[in-house]
Amino acid sequence: MATDEKTLNNVQATQDAVCRDTTKTRKNVLVHYLKRYFLDAMGGMAQGLFASLLIGTIIGTIGGYIPWAPARELFSMVATVCKNDYVVGAAIGVAMARAMGAAPLVLYSSAAVGAIGYSIGILRSVAVGDIVGHYIPGMAIESGLAKLIAGPAGCFLAVIVAVELGMLVSKKTRVDILVTPIVSILPAALLARVTSPYIAVGMFYLGEFVRTATEYRPLLMGIVLAVVVGIILTLPISSAALCAMIGISGIAGGAEFVELFKFSYFIYGVVMTTIPLTFGFIFAKYVLKFSLLNNLGSLTGARTSTPALGMLIGVSKTDDVTAAYAATYPVALIAVVLVSQLLVVLFYISTKLSSIKL
Repeated sequence: MATDEKTLNNVQATQDAVCRDTTKTRKNVLVHYLKRYFLDAMGGMAQGLFASLLIGTIIGTIGGYIPWAPARELFSMVATVCKNDYVVGAAIGVAMARAMGAAPLVLYSSAAVGAIGYSIGILRSVAVGDIVGHYIPGMAIESGLAKLIAGPAGCFLAVIVAVELGMLVSKKTRVDILVTPIVSILPAALLARVTSPYIAVGMFYLGEFVRTATEYRPLLMGIVLAVVVGIILTLPISSAALCAMIGISGIAGGAEFVELFKFSYFIYGVVMTTIPLTFGFIFAKYVLKFSLLNNLGSLTGARTSTPALGMLIGVSKTDDVTAAYAATYPVALIAVVLVSQLLVVLFYISTKLSSIKL
């Protein structure tokens, strides 16, 4: 009986160990795919966006200030090509595939898939705003209609499918140069044809909701957006990719600011940045007695500068600065929103007082 009981205990222990190993394996698989899709792929998407759409916008804006016509035309041509839907989609596709560790043929095929997923969408009536049909690349657009493409979100889904399917067959056959591109492109293109129009609708209305809510409740929505995007910035996922998906990347606003930019604004910015940082550093060091890392971490949080935090961690080889950064970051985000609203109110009051004096 003792032997049978010992055997049963051993069997039970073995089963428990197998269950623990299975649970751990499933958890590791889940973590692997979450990292693959939401860290690696979205990070690649952000890089692809910058290397095409964003850099094209910057080049086009700079070109507008060049007085020499041939150079201005060159900058305009480069900007037009960089901002083309197919080019942006292809850049995102290649960047995502590279970030996901795709094989060469899968990587090259992702350029076509990215362009397809990015550029499929819907047609809307300009006058009424109703959706009148689907839009596919090459379709002639009638007068009074405007296309609304799926953009980065449609590209994101299609490229993930292309990479995963392509990697299943990559280097598995003797005609890899035919099989891999076909398996990568066709199923992903079919998926994009079905899903991208609905993604375009969803992203459009989500972006419209954010913009409309911000217009009607700027203070509340400003705080909400600041906190949400601020949280995203402290995570390893790409905030640029997420914001671009719903159309709140700020590209148009940034370009318009550059068009109205004056050199004096740059000087004001340098002064307004340098003086608070200098006084803040001195106050934290000599009055609050902060250590160097806590001092710098607090300053980066107060500036809401996540890139500076990354640089500090890289230089110091420790993440101790994140505690000080996290303590000041939320306060700074909310303060920026509140102060900006206060400045608007003060400007309005100043304008009214000036009109009364006149």
